[in-house]
Amino acid sequence: VEISIPEDSARLEFHACEPSMADEDAQCATLSVPEDRSTFDRRALRLPVLVLPAKSRDPGADPVVVLGGGPGNSVIAAFAGMPAAVLADHPLRQHRDLIVMDQRGVSTVAQASLDCPELVRDYAAGERFATAAELRGAAQRCRDRLAARGIDVKQYD
Repeated sequence: VEISIPEDSARLEFHACEPSMADEDAQCATLSVPEDRSTFDRRALRLPVLVLPAKSRDPGADPVVVLGGGPGNSVIAAFAGMPAAVLADHPLRQHRDLIVMDQRGVSTVAQASLDCPELVRDYAAGERFATAAELRGAAQRCRDRLAARGIDVKQYD
């Protein structure tokens, strides 16, 4: 199946880094994309992007793209917490631009989280493990809460 993507369906907008980065060469942006890629007239997602330019005077043309190991972890927040020297010496960055992106559903300034605290409430503090029926109920409550916020949970996997 081939899907045609309208030219204006994705937008990349550069802005000041928040939180600020220790590396003064860092560039931050927001990539706006449709939540549902099969219909482009619905809810848009704003995905944070961090660009760390290569340190080489003659960098390779193709960048390295870094995504978080997830689920739910912000790789941009991890990079924002690194000292300037660590960012400058990052091995992936020596000969290539480094593009760091948070995945859909990660909680950031630009987008809301898809966290489901309902699923961990029973055993997060060392309490008993939830039964299968309790987990199903918690998952349904989470799904209903996200849907009430206008999130199409079928678009995330």
